[in-house]
Amino acid sequence: MEASWTVPSLNDNLVVHFVPDRDHSYLKVRWPQANINPRAGGHTYTGDQPLSGSEVYQTRQGDRFPYVSYAATVFHEALHNLYPFQTVDFIHKLDGGGEAAGLAAPEYSFRSKMTDHNKELMRRGFSVKNPQYI
Repeated sequence: MEASWTVPSLNDNLVVHFVPDRDHSYLKVRWPQANINPRAGGHTYTGDQPLSGSEVYQTRQGDRFPYVSYAATVFHEALHNLYPFQTVDFIHKLDGGGEAAGLAAPEYSFRSKMTDHNKELMRRGFSVKNPQYI
């Protein structure tokens, strides 16, 4: 796998957009019906399957999103993005949900554990190419 900060292309397996906040959502330009939680650090929209779109916010409810949390948020949103035909609960309730879900849980932080199941889902997700909203 290769990661880079660049202009997205149609060949990318995963594209994550970094935007100032929910009010400047890149996803809502394409999908105005996207329902984004006000407390979210990021969001992924998969309602136009198989097309997926993910974004991460610099601020959340007026507060700067901690840089150390970006990696956890990108990982979490990538799980949603790479499984566009699955439900939100497929990710959030992984292994029963809560702490057992690791970075897949709906409430996570940079202190959350990356579980072996999280890693396996990420590996499997990258094995199938889904079109990305660029």
